[in-house]
Amino acid sequence: MKHLGSEAQVLFQDKIQSYQDNWLKIMKHPLICDFQKEYPEVTASTLKRSIPKLKQYIKDQEQCSGCKGLETCPNMVEGHCSQLVEYGGFIDLQMKKCRMLEMYESQQRRKRLIKSHKIPKDVLEATFQSIQMDEARMQAITEVIGYSRKFKDELPATGLYLHGSFGTGKSYLAGALMNHLSEIGIDSYMAYVPDFIQAVYATFKEGTTNELIEDIKQVKVLILDDIGAETLSQWSRDDFLGNVLQHRMADRLPTIFTSNLTLDELETHLSYTSKGPREPLKAGRIMERIRHYTKPVQVLGHNRRLGAV
Repeated sequence: MKHLGSEAQVLFQDKIQSYQDNWLKIMKHPLICDFQKEYPEVTASTLKRSIPKLKQYIKDQEQCSGCKGLETCPNMVEGHCSQLVEYGGFIDLQMKKCRMLEMYESQQRRKRLIKSHKIPKDVLEATFQSIQMDEARMQAITEVIGYSRKFKDELPATGLYLHGSFGTGKSYLAGALMNHLSEIGIDSYMAYVPDFIQAVYATFKEGTTNELIEDIKQVKVLILDDIGAETLSQWSRDDFLGNVLQHRMADRLPTIFTSNLTLDELETHLSYTSKGPREPLKAGRIMERIRHYTKPVQVLGHNRRLGAV
């Protein structure tokens, strides 16, 4: 019995020593030292009563320092890192969103501000930083970036008309502007005009409520990509395009256009429909809403789609 008592005493002393060693190791850890410097009012006894919490805090922080992304987050609460807080003489853990989660949520918020129809992925992901600078396009790039700064104070009533030859990067510039707007909390809709008109007309023939039209009427910034490439009918020109532009003009909402045509060439294009004679007056009414509410910007340069440097 005496022998067993000695063994128990040794085991007990070993546990105490292990506890003390563990405690000293925790107290010497840089994270705990930093916490003590920041909160000197927290006593050693308070810390000592909360060893499991301190260990979890150290584990979380060390895992965060080697973070490889949200998909592999090993923390107790995914996308969160624990912070130490003192409460009622004990230390507790408070969960705080990590930088990766905040970045992900920010990206999702920005995506929700962007709607698009038949726009290529590279255009949807374009940014001012990713634009390839060259002398030919520099003036156009400067104009678009300068225009983007107008949104800092208020929504401008006028838009841009980006025109130029095939493949000069007009759509990419408009996409970069769209992503900049999402970063500052402004919603936008970018639509490839030829396909968008077909989609709207399909729902129109079905007699359904056309949410597509309401979206582009009400969105803060509308980007009509490749206007002039569509085959026009009287309906698409007068009832669709004319109606949308009239509504946006009345509400002082800016519209951005990209086109291979100059303004004069677009007016000629709008004069003709698939059926019927030339109608310059109807084209003129629509051009009145475009000329007076956009600034023409020529986008020069080589055709980047051909892979030229």
